[in-house]
Amino acid sequence: MTDQPIPDEALVDTNVLLVANGQHERMGMACKARCGRVLEQMRRRRVVVDQLQEIVGEYRHKAHASGQPGLGDRFLRHVLENLGNQERVRQVAINRDEQALKGYREFPDHPGLQDFDADDAKFVAAAKAAGDAPILEAADSKWLGWAGSLWACGVEVQFVCQERLEAIRAERRGEEADG
Repeated sequence: MTDQPIPDEALVDTNVLLVANGQHERMGMACKARCGRVLEQMRRRRVVVDQLQEIVGEYRHKAHASGQPGLGDRFLRHVLENLGNQERVRQVAINRDEQALKGYREFPDHPGLQDFDADDAKFVAAAKAAGDAPILEAADSKWLGWAGSLWACGVEVQFVCQERLEAIRAERRGEEADG
């Protein structure tokens, strides 16, 4: 994402908050700073969350609603304070359905997404419901493997720290080959 502009509207994966708060040691200081800048910019744009409050619930579980001490916490506070302000936070309807792939009707049925992490499915479901709002991702290298399949289904993923994620992914592949 280093060369991509911050979108006017986006979903923000929880790990962007965690990295900005310094709670993800593998991502490094450059990524922490980049995530902090992204969150500060998103506070002036529009964040997409789901009406079921599953995304906000995950934010609340991982960050401090008081807005302190980090930039991820500050972002959570902004989202909570603006839940009723459609200019800053857009809530989209997603539908829980245990019969649907990954538990949401909006989650795309694509062969490349069969092993998608069910805990992150809410972000994809909300992105599908939102239309063209991308998902901002920072620290989960598995998303690199799913990005093409998501793109084929109309979901864009923008990687805040893509170079670092690619390095982590390469390290993991090396460890698997050694093991």
